[in-house]
Amino acid sequence: MRLCATLVLLLSAAHAVPASGIHSASLPRLRLARHEPLLAMSGASGQESARGAAPAGEPKAPLARVLGWGMTCGALGVFLPIILRLVETRSAAGLSPLTWSLQLLGYALFVVYPARSGFPLSSYVEYAVLMAQSLAINCMIRLFAG
Repeated sequence: MRLCATLVLLLSAAHAVPASGIHSASLPRLRLARHEPLLAMSGASGQESARGAAPAGEPKAPLARVLGWGMTCGALGVFLPIILRLVETRSAAGLSPLTWSLQLLGYALFVVYPARSGFPLSSYVEYAVLMAQSLAINCMIRLFAG
């Protein structure tokens, strides 16, 4: 509520700005409250917070874990129709090797960064699944194209 009032004050005062410009001392100070995220992660040190303890690198909220693994289950079916068509027809017609190579690179980056940063597996495992599927499609495109 205070943020809204400050924004209204700033916007209403914008028309009354002197020709010499705005001086930072004349503007009200904007203070933002720090809130803990809804799906908060525990620190890498494994220290306890006021809300309770969680193992290092694991989400505090079980909802985060459930959503992460649910996304992984959904990712299993993303490229499955393409893989099945490639296996059935043994033809890579209409699929670009460059597109799938770049997609594989993107998914690899999406897996490497959170893995090296110590994020919980449930927060990025869907990208590992998509990367594996992209790798399979990439291999089949090269196998069936030649």
